[in-house]
Amino acid sequence: VALGLLTGCEARTELNITVEGDGSGSVELAGAVDDEVLADRPDLLADLRIDHLVDAGWDVTGPVREADGLTWVRARHDFDDVDEIEGLVAAAVGENGPFRQVSVVRDDSFRAERFRFAGTVDFTDGLGTVGGDGADGSEPDGGPGDGGGPDLPDDVASAIGDLDAGLAAAIDDVFVVQVAVRLPGDVDSNAPTRAANGA
Repeated sequence: VALGLLTGCEARTELNITVEGDGSGSVELAGAVDDEVLADRPDLLADLRIDHLVDAGWDVTGPVREADGLTWVRARHDFDDVDEIEGLVAAAVGENGPFRQVSVVRDDSFRAERFRFAGTVDFTDGLGTVGGDGADGSEPDGGPGDGGGPDLPDDVASAIGDLDAGLAAAIDDVFVVQVAVRLPGDVDSNAPTRAANGA
């Protein structure tokens, strides 16, 4: 049933990083869904648990429908130095979240100043990666059990596992994940998509 409901739907997750020449910049985390998702779950974005972002100084906007036809929630946090990026992302999505070890390193040398970006996007655990750990890396509320939730009968746990595996198989058809990085100067990248001063 869940796989059927997802057919034709679109959900997007974006991590956007902009770095200026002095090493300052901004990190933006954004999520969006299309009208079909909202028709089924009209309060989905409004019910997002993002109080921890506001408390941590993130500027949160939305949900608002934008020109691309999707309804977005965006959270942005400025930084003074690239050394802050990894901590900002980890605190926002959790140590075991889908964006891991995201960093920009500045190398100063006699000849040139160079910025290097690296990070991992990992959805191999299916939807559990998105809904698992809390933003502080803790387990979600619940009773005893490996995932922090209540213990379930074996047949129910097995059915949930099968559903999660099925959703993970279809994730590329439903979820679009983008990491975009803009750096000062000329940019070289192994990313499949290039943009002016970014990838």
